[in-house]
Amino acid sequence: MSSIKLDRSFVQAMLRSPREAAVIAAILEMGRALDMDVIAEGIETEAERAHLAERHCPEGQRYLFGRSMPAEDFGARLGQAAVFVPPGAAERNAGRQAC
Repeated sequence: MSSIKLDRSFVQAMLRSPREAAVIAAILEMGRALDMDVIAEGIETEAERAHLAERHCPEGQRYLFGRSMPAEDFGARLGQAAVFVPPGAAERNAGRQAC
């Protein structure tokens, strides 16, 4: 299945701009019509999360949910004894900031 990602610039402006809120509503409707996942990027406040949830935005990313972390730390956070990290993954991802 394909997905559509809502850019964080729309998410950050949606609560103060009716135009940005309308763009998000249109993208969410288009995603539903095309049976595509819609992922909102840049959710940093509870108000942003609630606004998107009210509009049935199924997925989101950013600091409200947690900061980026190495796979080993993520596994420990989930309480797993071990997490598979492909060889070279840590080196390839060094310095990257995931949402």
